[in-house]
Amino acid sequence: MFHLWEIDQVKMKNNIFGTRNVTTLADKYTVKRFMFIHIEKAVNQINIMIDTKRTHEIIIKVMNKSSEIEFVDVRLEKMH
Repeated sequence: MFHLWEIDQVKMKNNIFGTRNVTTLADKYTVKRFMFIHIEKAVNQINIMIDTKRTHEIIIKVMNKSSEIEFVDVRLEKMH
């Protein structure tokens, strides 16, 4: 069980800091538009990755308010 938590922590760190790094660079180099697209499965998923997706949305929202660049978050739903 410990190893699974360790793997989830690595995924979470990569996803959150990766998003933060890319949005910061987009702002620094003044890209025209930054669009973050992700897929949400329509089944009952309860795991740490859902929390990271919500964190992505918050990062995009904050960057959109604090930057001259247009930051857009697009969530697609995968229906089963």
